[in-house]
Order: sequence, then C-alpha cells, then structure tokens
Amino acid sequence: MTKARLITRSVEWQLNEYQTTFVKDRYGYESDANRGVSKIVQELAKHLVEEVVYIYKEVGCNDPWIQHYPNV
Repeated sequence: MTKARLITRSVEWQLNEYQTTFVKDRYGYESDANRGVSKIVQELAKHLVEEVVYIYKEVGCNDPWIQHYPNV
C-alpha cells in the first residue's frame, strides 16, 4: 500500500529522468553541467516529502516536525 502510494509511474519516470540533477547541476561552470533548473524537480521533491511525512504519520511517528508539517 505505502509503496504504491509513494511511487506512481509518473513519479518513477521523473526519478529516472532527473536522477543526475543534483550531481550534474552542482557546478554550472563544468562542461557537462545541466543548463537551467527544472520546476519538475522541485515539484517532485515536494511530492516525495509530503508522501514520506504521510507514511511517518501513518505509522504513528510523534516527531514534532512530522506532526506539524506543513506548518513547520
């Protein structure tokens, strides 16, 4: 149940498509660095954080950050 909710086909595709983003975008002056920033990566990160927080809440995590998300 949890895996199905977390990793949809769309999310899996995005993870595969942008898997080197944080490796290749570290230094813009490198010859093989990606040019520009994709909003998709930001949205993917937001989605994954929300899903992980949901999972932690489902298993009863009482960490204040988890409990108060997204108002942290």
